[in-house]
Amino acid sequence: MNNEYKKLVNGLLRFLSFLILLASLILIVSIWWQTLAVWYLRLTHPVGGDFYTGLTYAVQIAKHVSLPPAGWLSFWNAGTPIVGGYQWLIFYLIVPLIPIFGVYKALDVISLGSILLYFLFAHLLFWQITKNHLISIGLTLINLASQAVYYQLIIGGMITGSTMQFYLPLSLLFLYRYLESPYRTRSLIATGIVSAISIIHHPALGILFVVLPTVTTFVIKEFTSKTHKHTIIYRILVYIFLLFSVGAIGIFPFLFSMSLTETASKCDNPQCWGIYPYHIERWLGWLPIWLVVISLLLTLGVVVIRKIFGRATSIKFLAGPAAALTITVLYPVAAYFHLIPTLTNSIFP
Repeated sequence: MNNEYKKLVNGLLRFLSFLILLASLILIVSIWWQTLAVWYLRLTHPVGGDFYTGLTYAVQIAKHVSLPPAGWLSFWNAGTPIVGGYQWLIFYLIVPLIPIFGVYKALDVISLGSILLYFLFAHLLFWQITKNHLISIGLTLINLASQAVYYQLIIGGMITGSTMQFYLPLSLLFLYRYLESPYRTRSLIATGIVSAISIIHHPALGILFVVLPTVTTFVIKEFTSKTHKHTIIYRILVYIFLLFSVGAIGIFPFLFSMSLTETASKCDNPQCWGIYPYHIERWLGWLPIWLVVISLLLTLGVVVIRKIFGRATSIKFLAGPAAALTITVLYPVAAYFHLIPTLTNSIFP
């Protein structure tokens, strides 16, 4: 009887947790609709020159859908049968929407919908990590209030960037589900496939903003666990195999544009090195250095406090902040010394 009572209580708690999660997802959709969707859909003109360029390509592919992918304009890739050119998977994603909304509104719908997916997957990721509804809802509300999520769409009209933000939380969501239960191999497979699709969407952005954080998290979590090293290497190789096999159609043209063309060797556009938006200029100045100094002082304070209370500080405890600082500082330092012109030129469009 006691066991049956526990099963009943656990079942009710699980159901209540599901209702809270469902309510929080409805709340996210409601806030997204009121703060972004209604306003954006009522705009009479596209935002930013990037949207106009994307609209030009979208009109072209709407008239001449190329399957299998062979480049959407005649001069792209000199006829090579690969997805390539200015933007990537986005135009194939809007094809089913064009008969319903038309080309212009289809770009709006896919952009807004992608941002909504980002919020939903980010919320599920917060819940997966914390197992606490209050914390996950709080983090999601902070996310909803942040201008950074909307910046690419409502300032520059950057369709590629605004439509691929959801890949990172989705990739990490599957990764954490796998790390929580290593025998759930399908979660690892899903992680590799999502990361690979992000590369097809846009190789440079996918590698930097999806694959790199996912791999960093994967490696740190695995090597700080008690799993046998041979097993860890096997799991990482499975992820890499999925990444390169599924994402090959995006990786090849990216490497081609970086290594076999003259434009990849240098960037003559002043916006690559000379003209930055204000929010990027701050990160190319002293801000990363102050961030490192403050983070080190805070970490030292935490270590001292833990020492006072007789608790040791492990490498696993310090790995997260160290990885975050490395990624945060790496790009501005490399950009300041002009060490990444090829990569910057590949990302710039």
